[in-house]
Amino acid sequence: MKPYDYILQIVTLILLYIQFIVGLTLYFESPIVHYFIKNFNEAIKLRQVRFFGMEHITMMTIGILVFTIGYIKARKNKAV
Repeated sequence: MKPYDYILQIVTLILLYIQFIVGLTLYFESPIVHYFIKNFNEAIKLRQVRFFGMEHITMMTIGILVFTIGYIKARKNKAV
């Protein structure tokens, strides 16, 4: 693996985690999410509120996990 590839991987991973932390901060400060949490039984029936309160955070977290697993597998398979 070239040093440039390693640096690019590390920088991408760091930026991904920074974006994740900023996103979590904004998520828990959002008035939509506060409404979703306080009025869960009502909010689950509203498509837009459910998307931002539950679906978006779930899919973004899964995306982070997939990216991290891919990074780990690529690092272990560096001999190829």
